[in-house]
Amino acid sequence: EGAPRVILNFDKSQMQGAEALAGKPAIMERAVGAGRVILFSSNSNTKWNDLLVQAHLAVPLTQRVLASLVQRQDEHLTIKVGDKFVHRFPADFSDRDATIIKPGKKDAKDTRKLEMTNRQPTLEYDHTDVGGAYEVRIAGDDKPVRFAAQADPAESRLDQLTEEQVKLIGENAQIVEWKPGIVLEDKLKTDRVGIELWIPFVFMALLLAAAETLLAHWFSRSK
Repeated sequence: EGAPRVILNFDKSQMQGAEALAGKPAIMERAVGAGRVILFSSNSNTKWNDLLVQAHLAVPLTQRVLASLVQRQDEHLTIKVGDKFVHRFPADFSDRDATIIKPGKKDAKDTRKLEMTNRQPTLEYDHTDVGGAYEVRIAGDDKPVRFAAQADPAESRLDQLTEEQVKLIGENAQIVEWKPGIVLEDKLKTDRVGIELWIPFVFMALLLAAAETLLAHWFSRSK
């Protein structure tokens, strides 16, 4: 799933007799299903190198690899807003219903049925349009699964909008372009000319109503 990530490259200065591998990936990582695979570009004995017989290098490297795999086993529980949440359950959860509760909406619940993916019950939920903590409850199980949807950091970038983006926004909202020397308050007042015209019309309506009341009273009095 996705492109592999290069963790370590072969050192050009140490490639005696194997210069063709200089700068090529030595260790790569890739997500596969619910787990991760780390690939070493070497065999597991001393035919290609002596890494495994150098305990001061092999042991810390093995520990770091295992720690990285364990640390990231729950990374799918944090996603970006709008991304699909995918979670796999034990085999005995097959064909059960899942209830998803959105952040701050205890009464707003979605129901999904766990579907088999690669012979494992899996929940796929893509209505993550609200940021915050979600809760998944499985029928017959009292341990909910919780995950979080976070806003994309790119939405907070202060990069200048492109002409295409400005045009798109202008189709749905009024845009006031600021330039040095322009006072926004004066600009807003200028753009709002005519908005307060409703005030004279209100007074005119009140006067007409008062005149109508007086005339009705005048013509209805006894003669």
